[in-house]
Amino acid sequence: MLETHLKSPVTRRRLRAGPAADHIDGFADWLQHCGYAASRIDWMLRCLAGWADWMLASGFSAQELLPGFEACKAALQKNPHVPYSRGANRQALTAASVFIRFLQQQGELPPPVTPPSASDLWPVLGEFRSWMQQHRGLTETTLDIYQRTLVGLCTALGDDAHTYSAEVLRAFVLKRARPHGIQSAKSITVAVRSFLRFLSATGRCPRASSRPFLVSHAGNARRFPGFSSQRMSSG
Repeated sequence: MLETHLKSPVTRRRLRAGPAADHIDGFADWLQHCGYAASRIDWMLRCLAGWADWMLASGFSAQELLPGFEACKAALQKNPHVPYSRGANRQALTAASVFIRFLQQQGELPPPVTPPSASDLWPVLGEFRSWMQQHRGLTETTLDIYQRTLVGLCTALGDDAHTYSAEVLRAFVLKRARPHGIQSAKSITVAVRSFLRFLSATGRCPRASSRPFLVSHAGNARRFPGFSSQRMSSG
């Protein structure tokens, strides 16, 4: 029961008058079941009251919890509220997200939609990860760093390597690195080179297209035209 976990009668009235009212008792008990300390439960409920006040004032009903949550998040991004003051603020939004997770676990709200992974969107990236682990011994951490660049590459250029050219790839690297500088360009280039090696080794990429981005057989890296500090800074 709410009364067991929340001391303030004023805050209890606010919660029972708002769109969270139907589930607030169960939520308070669920927090305790999940191992939250009594002081943390009290804090969570007081913060939730701020979100409930905002929902009520903004015209969102108990049937519009998810749209109301997203609207509140958007409103706070536009106009951040003073922390720890009454009403919607970051703490209130945090409490609301826990409340929504509780309702999803109880089956009262639909579960969150899991976005497709990079490998789901571009299967070649999943194959690249496996190949690099098997043939190069790269760690998951390094591959995660590479993947951020390669997701951008596939988004910008697609995953058909036959459409890649040295000029297009160089333009991608320069555009992606421009806000960050030459060190970022080098890091992005390493990821692109590794991807092209994989594509070439697995017969997906004509070697002529990948040659400007591949190291020589002697193991010496080729310095690309256009990657000077002057070019990077002038854009």
